[in-house]
Amino acid sequence: MPAKLRFSIPIKISREKRIMLALIMMVLAIALFSRIYQLDKFPYFKPEYPWLGDKPGFPGLYGDEASYYLHAKNLPQKWPVYQPWLHLILVKISTTLLGVSNFSIRLPSAIFSSLSAVIVFLAADKLFNDKWSSILSALYFIAMTPALIYGRMNLLENSVAFFFVLTTYYLLPASTELDKFRPGLTSILALLSKIKGLTVIAYYI
Repeated sequence: MPAKLRFSIPIKISREKRIMLALIMMVLAIALFSRIYQLDKFPYFKPEYPWLGDKPGFPGLYGDEASYYLHAKNLPQKWPVYQPWLHLILVKISTTLLGVSNFSIRLPSAIFSSLSAVIVFLAADKLFNDKWSSILSALYFIAMTPALIYGRMNLLENSVAFFFVLTTYYLLPASTELDKFRPGLTSILALLSKIKGLTVIAYYI
């Protein structure tokens, strides 16, 4: 039998794109480390009552974190009426795959917060067209106290914030039909994460 012919298309990546990809990976790695480091604990926050452990049975979890976990735990048998489900479904998947722990409960929020840092970097690059400014913007987002603390907690606002920043990023060029479609999609995803996602739609209206 004749040997099968193999065709390969060489993929050439410009130096500028390689640098951009390396910077994106660097920002993501730093963000993930800051969010996942001792995620089951709280190294950046006072671990005493009333900040943490204020709900019996959930040591080390803030009250709202425990409440959102209970909503996720009850899926799909019981769906919350007043709370959208996207983030809760991700918490359910995380705790199902990794087992129930503070780490698995908080992991979706930590990932969303880390991805937000990448979008901040990309948005700053579009705005300033300067890599140093973009890196500093992303590092500031990673290190600033509210994002560093709440970005590690099981709070639905982390997914809303990610889709809000992503919507903003897509609106920056807004020159094609596709660019006009993406902000609408990400706004809907923000709404599906928490009812406060309505603020994303209202903000741009």
